[in-house]
Amino acid sequence: MKNVTVDFTNHIIHIRAKKYQDSKEMDDVEKEMFSSFFPEKKYMTDYNSYTWDFESEIFIVNQDKRTVIKDDGEMRYLPELIIPMPNLSRKYKEFMNIVMSI
Repeated sequence: MKNVTVDFTNHIIHIRAKKYQDSKEMDDVEKEMFSSFFPEKKYMTDYNSYTWDFESEIFIVNQDKRTVIKDDGEMRYLPELIIPMPNLSRKYKEFMNIVMSI
């Protein structure tokens, strides 16, 4: 599993990887930091919550302000749009460098 959810509404980043799982609050993070990872600019301007699944090579637009908290306390986002992004897995390290610098 290699996916990252960035929720600009609630100012949270959720990272889920094989041996690493973390949630971080993010203040003053601009969407433009992630602009090269959006399949189209319209998703960056029209929505506020996203998941990049690097193993499945898909980009997910999550329903804004709609989450489910599972029994284990983990927050899950509800997808609104699922968009294939071929070669997304090649950008994982670049993406994580941005996320870890926040």
